Formats: sequence, structure tokens, C-alpha cells
Amino acid sequence: MTQNIDQHEVNKFAEIAENWWDPTGDFKPLHVINPLRANYINQKNICRGFKGSRCWLWRRAFGGSS
Repeated sequence: MTQNIDQHEVNKFAEIAENWWDPTGDFKPLHVINPLRANYINQKNICRGFKGSRCWLWRRAFGGSS
């Protein structure tokens, strides 16, 4: 199996990983719109193709109902 990994991209995201989860940091706009994204996904029933825990994990991570 061939891997498709761009080490430059891995390094780039590794550099910002610590700041990613700070809701008041550089990525605050993403944290602000996340409830809108989760609501859209739940409304469109995008999760319907997932089985069991995958759907539950998505809803738990993005604030949708379980």
C-alpha cells in the first residue's frame, strides 16, 4: 500500500496544533462557527451513513444531539 503523506503539510499542522483548540486564540473564528456547522450537518442528516459510534463521536465532538 502506498502512503500519500506530504511531510510539509504534516509539519505545518504540527506547528499550529497547540493553538488549534484555544477558543480565544488565532482560530477563534472557527470555534465561533462550529455550532453553525454542526447544526447544518445534523439538519442535512449527513451522519446517516455512519454506523454506531462514528455518528455518536461526530455529534459529541461538534455539539449535535446524540
